[in-house]
Amino acid sequence: MEIFFRVMAFAAIAIFGIGVFYRISLWNQTPIPHRQTLYPAPTTKAEANFKIAKELALFQTLFENDKPLWVGSWIFHVGLAGAIFGHFVGIPTLGEQFAIVPGISVELSKQLSSILGTAAGLMLLYGLVHLLIRRSTVREVKIISDPMDFFDLFLLLGIVGTGNLMRFLTPIEYIEAKNFVIDIFTFSPIAIPSNTTFLIHFTLVMVLLMYFPFSKLMHFLGSIYTRAISTRPGTGTYQTDQVRLNSVDQKVNRGV
Repeated sequence: MEIFFRVMAFAAIAIFGIGVFYRISLWNQTPIPHRQTLYPAPTTKAEANFKIAKELALFQTLFENDKPLWVGSWIFHVGLAGAIFGHFVGIPTLGEQFAIVPGISVELSKQLSSILGTAAGLMLLYGLVHLLIRRSTVREVKIISDPMDFFDLFLLLGIVGTGNLMRFLTPIEYIEAKNFVIDIFTFSPIAIPSNTTFLIHFTLVMVLLMYFPFSKLMHFLGSIYTRAISTRPGTGTYQTDQVRLNSVDQKVNRGV
């Protein structure tokens, strides 16, 4: 079991890192013969960055075009952000991360960590169930769905479900989970937790990391990439930019 978890963890991180790098390198190699800014366009980099951040935080375009989908998607992603933050900050600090704020005791920090972790887990669960019901019942969505779309949802449901199960029924101490991960990456003898739910949860997360770069779940990074292309600052006027685009097109056509 020690060998299994150690090899799986290192393989998952390596495949995730190399896979994401490979996908992004393919995007960078895609030729873009002319500007693809969508108008009205921002006129400065600061405005462009703000527009991208606003879209990532609020899913404004999705809200304007498909509000039922926005509800499930936005709640899921907010819960995901909270869960990721909780895992990378809450577990290493044993839930004491908020104690750095003046006036917040260690005990209060642990209570806040527990409350926020529970909220994130429930938001994730609600968002996934919402998206699964939508994909299973909305005719237009069912038509364009394939088995991998459902695999993505069920894999995430497995991770979220086991996470919530630990939260409410089969808890594991932060220190036990922390020591397990530390033992893996420091090549120390691994103290494998007796909590079966945790081991299933951890294994599913490793599977997700290995699967992520080659799945549709990469859409999140892809959305940042394409949004950066479509919000490149313009001059502030469509006509002026259009003259430049026409000039670039002529050079491309001449092979310049």
